[in-house]
Amino acid sequence: MDISRREFFKVAIRKTIPFLGLVVLAPALLEACSKDDDPQGCNNSCTGTSQSGCGSTCSSSCVGTSQNGCGGGCNSTCKDACSSGCDDTAKSSSCSDCGTSCSNGCKEGCKDSAKSSGCSGCGNSCNKSCSQDCKSTCRTGCNITCQTTCDTTCRGYCDTKDCQLACKYCYLVGKNSKERMSWEVAKQAVDYVLCREDEFSEESVIWDFIGGEPFLEIGLIDRICDYIKVELFKRNHHWFDAYRFSFSTNGINYHEEKVQQFILKNKEHLSIGVTIDGTELKHDLNRMYKASGRGSYKDVVRNIPLWLSQFPNAGTKVTISSADIPYIKESVLHLYSLGIHEVNINCVFEDVWKSEDDVLFEEQLMMLADAIIDNGYYRDYSCSFFGEHLGKPLDCKLQNQNWCGAGMMLAVDAMGNFYPCTRFAQYSLRNKKAWIIGNIHDGIDKNKLRPFLTLDRCTQSTKECIDCEVASGCAWCQGENYDAADTPTIYQRSTAICKMHKARVRANNYYWNRLFRKLESEDGQC
Repeated sequence: MDISRREFFKVAIRKTIPFLGLVVLAPALLEACSKDDDPQGCNNSCTGTSQSGCGSTCSSSCVGTSQNGCGGGCNSTCKDACSSGCDDTAKSSSCSDCGTSCSNGCKEGCKDSAKSSGCSGCGNSCNKSCSQDCKSTCRTGCNITCQTTCDTTCRGYCDTKDCQLACKYCYLVGKNSKERMSWEVAKQAVDYVLCREDEFSEESVIWDFIGGEPFLEIGLIDRICDYIKVELFKRNHHWFDAYRFSFSTNGINYHEEKVQQFILKNKEHLSIGVTIDGTELKHDLNRMYKASGRGSYKDVVRNIPLWLSQFPNAGTKVTISSADIPYIKESVLHLYSLGIHEVNINCVFEDVWKSEDDVLFEEQLMMLADAIIDNGYYRDYSCSFFGEHLGKPLDCKLQNQNWCGAGMMLAVDAMGNFYPCTRFAQYSLRNKKAWIIGNIHDGIDKNKLRPFLTLDRCTQSTKECIDCEVASGCAWCQGENYDAADTPTIYQRSTAICKMHKARVRANNYYWNRLFRKLESEDGQC
């Protein structure tokens, strides 16, 4: 039985977090995620075992953006009355709710029902404040802090596919400098969302910019953010003063004047995560300039003090692949020495792991555990490889939420196409065709989103995964599931990180047993 668009999204929201997400794929990605900062693992590239999104207790609704204010909204009879958001060029009937009484309806946002749900979550993502069960919707790179009580919407813009670097583990296999988002597309995307206030009723929003490297398009981003702020005020929108602009950056041009001016102007509503992989050796092993092959560590590390002076509680994201396993311990400790207190670190989801990688991985984590405990780093520093709730059995009835938030977010590319997540765009896929769910002109095709509504742990996992004794904390990426599957399905979970997760669990048990014994001994002395 067919359901209305409005009812469709009500169902989607009930299945996720109360926050809205939009991912825009073009010169950079702007994702609106949450009021808080970075996600636990949904940062940057969404390639890790600790990727988390928004749990089932936080409903998420990823909204799209449409051109000319109403995403094809109000008809010509609305010209004057829609000045606050619905452009007089909006021609379609998506704002037909307004009808002849558009003078009021459009001013409030042309409350149409073309809405998608999700977390852009991203993520960048759920950040450290995200509770353990808040792990399902911020998978694209958006940094989100979807607490179980949050009511936040996420929106994202990929304003460029360009980047100075050619990171070896980057999932953006089709990254290029040609596709750059225009102001017209960006504006239409924003208007699409803001014109549907009753459908995107979340209490707050994060606009998350990813790419490529978002700060390569700081001029466009600055214009977008200014437009968002003005429109929120003009519309008396409930997100006014309840929004955040979030960025995940390689940090290379962080010091530039235009970037710093933008930060100064938006500081109170801004979160920025700089990606640095650890020591110079580990960082430069993967994160090198695409033109010269030269490592980027020195150009990034010079900006770390400035970044931390502006965002002292910010965390970084470290990605682990097969070649850099031997450098995990020293890299985490090096990041601590730079003044970074929160290290979000995870393994890539792709099938890159070699024989014995899990053994080396466990050894490195155990040595890291010893260093953290022996030197007292556990008091003031954190590393996401170690967690209290990691490695426990899961109740398939009570803990059946999807880890990934694809379909609960909206990604928009430079051409104005909509995707359920960045990972479903063509430039992110190795083997499959892009999964386009609509565009800024026609809105979202709900039928393209239906498969995502029934995604949970059980619908896509083998019996072995469902019954696994250490299932807690084992992550997946919906886009990678789709790309790696032997058929065009999102219901075939990739298990490439299985052995790495089990190694992490063993090391995590070692960490907590050692820490408990130390704390017990210290208490006895008192």
